[in-house]
Amino acid sequence: AEAKVPYILCAKDRAKAYEEAMTGKLDDMKFTPCDDAAAAELVKTHKEIGEKVGGASIGTPLFLIDGQIVNGANIPLIEKILGATKSVALSAPAANSDLETSLEKAKAVGKPLFIQLGRETCGHCQALKSYIKEGTVSIDDFIYVDLDYDNEKVRKQFEAHFTVSGNILPFVVIADSNGNQITSRSGSGKPEEYKAMIEEAKK
Repeated sequence: AEAKVPYILCAKDRAKAYEEAMTGKLDDMKFTPCDDAAAAELVKTHKEIGEKVGGASIGTPLFLIDGQIVNGANIPLIEKILGATKSVALSAPAANSDLETSLEKAKAVGKPLFIQLGRETCGHCQALKSYIKEGTVSIDDFIYVDLDYDNEKVRKQFEAHFTVSGNILPFVVIADSNGNQITSRSGSGKPEEYKAMIEEAKK
């Protein structure tokens, strides 16, 4: 993760490079961090400030919002601090974090599965969770499974059952009640795209 910081600081368009890092596009991307003395000094300064105010590592973005320190892209906490509590009041489907148990449950109750494999620091992953929580993307007819990409055991279980084309998180799979993959997608998506994916899977 630390290698991403010089990449951002040396980029001609730092805002674009930062967005790439925050949305997970650099996670599986091969890139060569620049060797620039000014960038190295700036990284050192950022690291010293991060350690002083919150003990954050250089690879983790640190935000100071309304006097509160937020380590990483903790979208729910950021929304809470900013007063965006609307999503909290809404009824969201319960997310299951165990794939094997969810597959058994789906078969028992005869419901299809909506499976998301992502990570907490992935902006696209958090965006999808927000769509679901707010009801913008309705998955009431599905068993919702939210899996942690950084958990090797969980990731291998996912890969044993499903195949997703692409290498940008989140990986999203819709499977029938028997666990058979119907459709999948990778990377960022607008609510309309997820809705179309769900409608297509229901046919």
